[in-house]
Amino acid sequence: WERLAREYDAYRLIAEKLRRHGVYSRAGRDPPPSPTAFRPPLYPMILAALVGGGQVSPLSVAVLHVTLGLGTVLLVFRLADAWGLGRWSWFAASLTACDPILLNQTAEVMTETLATFLAVVCLLLLARWQTNGSWKQAFGVGLVLGLATLCRPTFFIWALFGACYVCIHHERPGRGERLGHGEYWSRLRRFGSAVALGAGCMAALMPWAVRNQVVMGKPVLATTHGGYTLLLGNNPAFYDHLCTQPWGQVWDAKELQPILGRELSGPDFSTEEHPELVADRLLYGSAWKTIREDPKMFGLSSLVRIGRFWRLLPHQLSDDESLGARAARWIVALWYGAVFLVAGVGFLTEWARFRQPAWVWGLLLVASFTLVHTVYWSNLRMRAPVMPVVYLAAAAGAASVWRRAVCRK
Repeated sequence: WERLAREYDAYRLIAEKLRRHGVYSRAGRDPPPSPTAFRPPLYPMILAALVGGGQVSPLSVAVLHVTLGLGTVLLVFRLADAWGLGRWSWFAASLTACDPILLNQTAEVMTETLATFLAVVCLLLLARWQTNGSWKQAFGVGLVLGLATLCRPTFFIWALFGACYVCIHHERPGRGERLGHGEYWSRLRRFGSAVALGAGCMAALMPWAVRNQVVMGKPVLATTHGGYTLLLGNNPAFYDHLCTQPWGQVWDAKELQPILGRELSGPDFSTEEHPELVADRLLYGSAWKTIREDPKMFGLSSLVRIGRFWRLLPHQLSDDESLGARAARWIVALWYGAVFLVAGVGFLTEWARFRQPAWVWGLLLVASFTLVHTVYWSNLRMRAPVMPVVYLAAAAGAASVWRRAVCRK
């Protein structure tokens, strides 16, 4: 309950401001609310619907997260069956229910629980549609992808990857063969499906972009948080930390404060342009400047971010860590080590299965999140939305091992 009552990324504050004043704002308790786009809107809007007595209570967050978590587990079971795992669907759902990241984030007022639920919803809709559905179905899937983007902007990259996949995925004619009318129509149909998918996604994002144009002067599709997140993983202090500190040592983000103060102290924030837009542009500029001046460290830091995204052992956050906390961290590491091993077996032994369109969408989800967090700041909890795909692969691996063991016996 104490964790559910904490404020992490101003989601609760924004929800309460929205409910009290009708303004999407992260201003403090006393100042008048001013519009913001620093956080994506879907999760705070859901929290705003749960406000009672002017506050988001821990109980309301607990009910929301438990409902979303149970929904995720049930949908993973349905998704595994749709992906052809048959009686092993229960195994994928059980692994998802026990995931340490998802269990931990259920007690945090943050977006991982909702983002994972939306990822599984999208995958289930895509499994039903795949690449042969109608344009109307593609538009509907795009709408859900747009809603997921309003929860976690990284989903937008997944939508782009998916639209490209729809365009290029087709049976190619053999050498010397010519395309018939059926093949041309099939390509046109796939292109239309990709356009419908993108149109649905943009339709879901448009109200947010229009709102930002009206109140902030720019049609921000996602958030004004990107510059800070990019700078967090690409700044001189972090690069120096990687060169001087032991491998795996946690970097204290407080070291970024002097850089933020220096970057944001120069411009005149009294202009008509919204301060968040100015700050986001300046922080993006500072991050790209650091990358251009030290490309080797950018390459190293990118490898570090990939490693942290797929890290097995959670970081030690306290010097006086108890024996129980250390044991819990290592149990988590053993869990993920076993899961990744079995998922790897599934990927190697069931390659034909992974080439099917439904599975390809799952792999694109994993690739898009990994790619984004190769450049932007990364840590272990940020892979939460892709873990159901890992557990589906682990179920395929377990099924493959079981079949081979039975056949050998």
